[in-house]
Amino acid sequence: MSSELPKALRDDVRLLGELLGETLRRQESHALYETVERVRALSKRSRAGRQEDFRELTGILEQMPVDEAVPVARAFSQFLTLANIAEQHHRIRRRRFHERDPNATPQIGSCDETLGRLRREGIPPDEVHAAVSTLQIELVFTAHPTEVTRRTLMQKHRHIADLLALRDRPDLTAPEQQDLLQQLRIEIAAAWETSEVRPVRPSPVDEARSGLVVFEQTLWDTLPRYLHVLDAALVKHTGRALPLEAAPIRFGSWIGGDRDGNPAVTADVTATVCQLIRWQAAHLYLREVEALRFELSMNQASDEVRAIVGDAHEPYRELLRPLRQRLAATLRQIEGTLDGQARDEGPVIEHAADIAEPLRLCHRSLVSTGDGLLADGRLRDLLRRVAAFGATLVRLDLRQHADRHVETLTTITRELGLGAYRDWPEADRQAFLLRELEQRRPLIPPDLAASPDVREVLETFRTAAALPSESLGAYVISMATAPSDILAVELLQKEFRVAQPLRVVPLLETIEDLRAAGGILRELLALPWYREHCGGRQEVMIGYSDSAKDGGRLAANWELYKAQEDVVAACRERGIELTLFHGRGGSVGRGGGPTYLAIQSQPVIGIELVSEIMERGFVVHAAVIEVADVSVGVCALLHEEVAQRGEAGRSIRVPVHDQKLAGHRLPRLSRNTNVCHSAPYSMVRAPHRRGPMASRARRALVP
Repeated sequence: MSSELPKALRDDVRLLGELLGETLRRQESHALYETVERVRALSKRSRAGRQEDFRELTGILEQMPVDEAVPVARAFSQFLTLANIAEQHHRIRRRRFHERDPNATPQIGSCDETLGRLRREGIPPDEVHAAVSTLQIELVFTAHPTEVTRRTLMQKHRHIADLLALRDRPDLTAPEQQDLLQQLRIEIAAAWETSEVRPVRPSPVDEARSGLVVFEQTLWDTLPRYLHVLDAALVKHTGRALPLEAAPIRFGSWIGGDRDGNPAVTADVTATVCQLIRWQAAHLYLREVEALRFELSMNQASDEVRAIVGDAHEPYRELLRPLRQRLAATLRQIEGTLDGQARDEGPVIEHAADIAEPLRLCHRSLVSTGDGLLADGRLRDLLRRVAAFGATLVRLDLRQHADRHVETLTTITRELGLGAYRDWPEADRQAFLLRELEQRRPLIPPDLAASPDVREVLETFRTAAALPSESLGAYVISMATAPSDILAVELLQKEFRVAQPLRVVPLLETIEDLRAAGGILRELLALPWYREHCGGRQEVMIGYSDSAKDGGRLAANWELYKAQEDVVAACRERGIELTLFHGRGGSVGRGGGPTYLAIQSQPVIGIELVSEIMERGFVVHAAVIEVADVSVGVCALLHEEVAQRGEAGRSIRVPVHDQKLAGHRLPRLSRNTNVCHSAPYSMVRAPHRRGPMASRARRALVP
């Protein structure tokens, strides 16, 4: 093993490798172990430049039968997974070691360092406090067809990481050390004996269940810990705490809602996934409320509480009893619905206010009666969770291809004898859509003869209207190319009487569409009906993956950069607040890269943040999401908002200027530069990612 690695990391990797070797000898054969060791040793020497070892290694692998090669490949795959777990744990260990030093300077990208830097740059404390208190970052989870790791293995890997953390305790006794070693041995053996491949193809509902594991095992506890850190830094640098109702971080998901190109995601699937998410939320809240009732055993309460509970001996427990009952009823109702036996369980939880109101009352009472210490413990953490997770834990976005909406409207117009909507020019489409949006009568005939694809589009909108309003977030339109694509979704929402219409978000993905982005927005915002309807806000998503495939990474990134400025200008002309949703994935080809640098490389356009960081399905299983992982994205966005405020008039920044990539110095790029689609350069500032988060940033830009 490389001597450049820190000793603690080397020791962890060596231990895990030895335990894996034991597993191979015990559960497979000594011959397999010897083959793996021989291949490993030859590979190591080959990497050092010994050609004779490389030739020997090549010969061994070329002559190895497939039935022998598979377990060898599995062994190396599992070793690399264990090494990654050890490396991730070492990042946490190193950070904790740094934070234990009272004289250590704050780490770059931490809350303490960022807020301190803003104050040193002359930003008034009130402005810093206001920026933090109004910050909104949405972590959005997506499924992806390349995700193959089973949930069972993810949980075993997480347990191995937990055991490594326990081994770092300095007060462990010898028997405890041996017990932890034995537990590691068992987990590694169990992982080896577990099939990496699911026996059946996972459904979108299975993917949603896997995503919920991240909430239950990680985010539910990580969020309040992070907000403790942010609150402490805010008090230190501004003298004021983070307001209870502030929600710097919220959550969204595409799992079970992204139907673009995935016929398995149906309206029924979306409804089922929303029910599963609500069940998980109610389950987590019920657990916390029961723990809170156990904690709040005191008998002194404010008059406000007494007016509700009377002379109850334990007023807080009595006050929280109805909330506990409603959460339990919510669980029973959802379970009945999922079992096909829907029943009325009485009042259930549908809105975040249903949970927050009794909790806020408890908090006010505790503070007023001198029990502020208790108010700022478990109760404050629960209020923070309600602000972030809401009643539904995570809002589900819907996504569909623009052509599906065109096909649906074509079916309707033909049924009504109006001709084929698909064949109409853009001006005629807009005129028809705007006319129907103003009408009160229904447009869709009740006996409409439609294809399965069209029926599914209609069922999706019917489902959206039936679901609790806080279950859904945005409606993203893939391959949106014209204002009529947005108006079409608005019309379908109106037809099905969606009580709280979803935000309609055009996704611009190709090089051609990115170049037309500003024009599309200007044409859309020139429509009086739409300007009034949008309420002064517009969201646009720009896609990194398909644009990179369409034009190459350099051309795509340059067009993305220019499109952002053009879209901002279009919205500024109409006084519209813009939210830019950056469709960045985990890999370089999907716009991935170090989160902090990626955010700082965006155009300087005078920002207020509503940021969205997207955790792609094929990297989320590796994410041991810790406080510092969240802090990197939050603090980069926060610094960009405050430090660059008022710089919208500055000349544009070109993040690739003067970088040496692929052995070439990139040319200076001007606003009018068009980059050849075959350009072989990369826009990424660094070759590897910092931590497990694959980010997508969404920022609200104000005129």
